[in-house]
Amino acid sequence: MTIQSVNSAYQTMNSVRTDFRNFSTAANSLQSALSSGNQDQVTLSESALSQALGQLLSDAPTAQGQSSGTGGKTDPMQAFQNDLQTLQSALSSTDGSQGASSSATLDTALSNVLNDISFFTQDQSAGTNNNYAVNTMA
Repeated sequence: MTIQSVNSAYQTMNSVRTDFRNFSTAANSLQSALSSGNQDQVTLSESALSQALGQLLSDAPTAQGQSSGTGGKTDPMQAFQNDLQTLQSALSSTDGSQGASSSATLDTALSNVLNDISFFTQDQSAGTNNNYAVNTMA
């Protein structure tokens, strides 16, 4: 591996970390807006999350869909990527006219992604790796 490729990988990792932080902030904002029922705030939050999600998916290298070897379970990074794609679909199908069913679909997709984020950011004292998502994407 050359110095240039190491530098490129480092820049990609930093971009993904920034995108991940922005995405997490936008996801939490949308969850709060959905809970409040303020449709104007929901619309603004959906737009911000959609933009942050697009940037994250654009910058992040794709995870390889490998099984963990125990019962054929999908690895956490692949599950996260699947949940991000489901959220992206839910966001793109939300136009404000679909009402409660669209909101419920969006809320479920958002909850799944936030659960994935929680998994990746668990306390290291519990024996987990806080940087798993970024390390596997870079």
